[in-house]
Amino acid sequence: MFQMSHFAPLNAKVNAVVGTCDDPPTSITNPSLNTNGATGGDMNTSTSTTINGWYVSHGSPSITTSVPSGGGATSVWLWSHNAFGTQTPNGEGIYTCYKFEKGKTYTVCFWVMNTNNVDSGKVMVEATNGLVPSTSVSIPNPSSFQIIGNSYFHSLNWTHVEYTFTALQDFNQLWIYPLYNTGVFNYGDPQYEINVDLIMINDCCPTINDCEFKPFFEIRGCNPIQFIDMSNGSGGVPIAWYWDFGDGTTSNLQNPLHSYTAPGTYHVCVTVLWMNEDRSTCSKQYCQDIDACKPENKPATNDDISNNNEVFIFPNPATDMVKVFTGNIINPVVTIYDLNGNAILSSKHNSNANKKLITLKTNLLHTGIYVLKVLGQNGSASKKLVIQ
Repeated sequence: MFQMSHFAPLNAKVNAVVGTCDDPPTSITNPSLNTNGATGGDMNTSTSTTINGWYVSHGSPSITTSVPSGGGATSVWLWSHNAFGTQTPNGEGIYTCYKFEKGKTYTVCFWVMNTNNVDSGKVMVEATNGLVPSTSVSIPNPSSFQIIGNSYFHSLNWTHVEYTFTALQDFNQLWIYPLYNTGVFNYGDPQYEINVDLIMINDCCPTINDCEFKPFFEIRGCNPIQFIDMSNGSGGVPIAWYWDFGDGTTSNLQNPLHSYTAPGTYHVCVTVLWMNEDRSTCSKQYCQDIDACKPENKPATNDDISNNNEVFIFPNPATDMVKVFTGNIINPVVTIYDLNGNAILSSKHNSNANKKLITLKTNLLHTGIYVLKVLGQNGSASKKLVIQ
């Protein structure tokens, strides 16, 4: 389903014992996902190509020769979407055997890229027990699992991703798969597609260039809570965010305003995608426990709007056009500025004050970083915009 013809489909032709990881190693086997010819290996294929040390958890992943710098000859391509007309997700995934010990801290890293510039999914990384090789497109249910990372990525560039976590119990598998996450999939909707490569634990992946930045956030209020992105570094800019509020809800805004339905302590994480001046990218995650008080049912204010809570742009990076969701701003005007403060492109005043989506053609803009500003009768917002 939706396979690309220039990829070689994988098929997990294994017996019931292979892939159960009863005696897992303490290092990743074949982190570069290199093919191993016609003999040996675990992901046996119709073209007699194998990837030793890796298994198909669901679907039929594909081999591609698109790789990051420092990778081997091949990587693996995976897709996901919701089943037609239902809320049941399906797709493809891979896993390998690895020994995670309860109470120990690990850093898991890999390279990932979104191959079709679709922002409707996220990359799931889990420590598991009980996965077995399967070609069913339905996402399996392992006997036990712990989420290591569940970040949102839609960059067309290879991106270095890393997560640090402490194992809550013993696990013997590392599982990676994409997950379509935006409602019911309708026929004709684009699916979420990724390439993954250079999957390592502790001895982490090399980066193309230094991508040094610190993801961080501060909070204001106690419920609703204003989350403020404070990520900083040199020689680049943050270009995407993925928030996990610890209550089963998420956001892709830079500075979201979030209300909890019940008071308590929540473990909140933000994953930030950073782009260097040379357009290389990397991603890091920051987490902290926050205390939410009894809900105040406080509506968003003009200050919330000026802090970018209701405004977002997509795609970003953009090429020929950019769409701006203007949220609660009344009668908005969208203007794109260069880094010297010069207005480059602007929309006209919107006669319909309730219109929330404005599209600007950016095909004449040079590659680089810009500032997009939204100005209306009741507030304003600013966003970084990357043109590629």
